[in-house]
Amino acid sequence: MATRQASVVSCEGDESEVRYLKEEYRGKEKVIFEQSTRDAMTQPYKVKLHDARLLPRQPDSIAELKDHGFSLVKFRSSAKTEDIINPPAYQDDKMLQETPEQVRARETYYKEAAELVRKATGADVAFTLTHSVRNQDKISHKDKESEKIDKSVKYLVQYASFAHADFTEEIMRRGSHKFLVKRGVPEDTAKKMKLAFFGLWQPTENPVEMFPLALCHSKSVEPEDGVKTVLNYGLIDEGDKKFSYKPPIRMPTYNSKHQWYIFPNMQTDEAVIIPHCDTREGYPLQTYHCAVKHNIKENPLIRSSVEVRIVCGYLDNEKSKL
Repeated sequence: MATRQASVVSCEGDESEVRYLKEEYRGKEKVIFEQSTRDAMTQPYKVKLHDARLLPRQPDSIAELKDHGFSLVKFRSSAKTEDIINPPAYQDDKMLQETPEQVRARETYYKEAAELVRKATGADVAFTLTHSVRNQDKISHKDKESEKIDKSVKYLVQYASFAHADFTEEIMRRGSHKFLVKRGVPEDTAKKMKLAFFGLWQPTENPVEMFPLALCHSKSVEPEDGVKTVLNYGLIDEGDKKFSYKPPIRMPTYNSKHQWYIFPNMQTDEAVIIPHCDTREGYPLQTYHCAVKHNIKENPLIRSSVEVRIVCGYLDNEKSKL
């Protein structure tokens, strides 16, 4: 069941800043986005933050996802999350190999995170596709001051300050059922399933005291706000070619009606479920999100977090099991 524990420090009414795609891109069918053009293509806007813990309590995660586009749940994996490292595309040393302990941690977290989202959303099957770890205090295994560190790696592991949703409807392209088939679902069954893609975001080493994840309430968003945006790097593996597929994300242009929420003082046994692309009737298509500058105290601990992207398959009417 969704959780709404009381905030230690409320953020209600505080101001922060979100980077939006510039207004000149509104209405464009597709734009190209990479680290070298990020600042030129985006613009910071002041936004008011709302305390997500003060939202009306809902009976389960399905109701929360339908009502505002995100759901806070209790989750403590049996994996040692500090052992999970980024995939090669996120490493300055592309030859860096996971240790056996790191492999076990990743595989355990993948399995448990997928099962959590399966139960929370009432899916018949769920599988974790990819992950990323963000901790700006651990950008590289090399000396952080070294000029040899790949700038694109720094870009990938930094907190994402620009508003975005991880996928668009393009991820539902013809043949998307193969995401399930590749992971053991019989093809005839997979073809009958409705698909939805979610993110699960969780702090790892300590509670969130800086750069919390901000989520834009789905009912405050207009369809025309978003622009399909092609990244200069891949997040999903397709077939046997790792990181070869580059599904576009969606980035919003500014709308003063947008309502941005954070869960203040998020704990390491809490996680947020976020729809990245859900075309089922009655559900928000996706939820824009980003990190925002907001410290809950002086000298906050460095934020460390892990996020996984999960595909779910549904045969029948969904019923949350949490």
